[in-house]
Amino acid sequence: MYRIGMFSKLGQVTVKTLHHYDEVGLLTPAQVDDFTGYRYYTTDQLFRLNEIVALRQMGFSIAEISAVAEISATGDSRGITGILEQRKAELENESQIVADRLFRINHYISERKEGKNMDYQAVIENIRESYIDGIWNKENVDDWLTEIQVPVAKK
Repeated sequence: MYRIGMFSKLGQVTVKTLHHYDEVGLLTPAQVDDFTGYRYYTTDQLFRLNEIVALRQMGFSIAEISAVAEISATGDSRGITGILEQRKAELENESQIVADRLFRINHYISERKEGKNMDYQAVIENIRESYIDGIWNKENVDDWLTEIQVPVAKK
């Protein structure tokens, strides 16, 4: 058995983290000395700790890791695979969003370097009501299109 300090070094986590995992019921010590209050962990718990650390690095919350632990205890590997697949899809989506943002930033930087500024002016126009009771009013649409200088096809 390992005292908490040695176990934290072996697992490459802080003692405070182990205290937190104990408080939330994620990884409780194998034994707690009644007299000193020292917490002791086993080698088997080191494997559990490594699994927890790996899941944290994948972005899982403590609550999600607890859910994975419950599923793992039942031996349902398909359930765990499903959770991992879901996390993978979420990360791929986030990755796409970040890639899009990076593209926009790089485009903006190149525009700035070329001396181009984004001097866009928003133009807001009032659009007349042309849709009454679910029916398009053709005359209003034609009048509006003529007003904003869009050619209207004549019959």
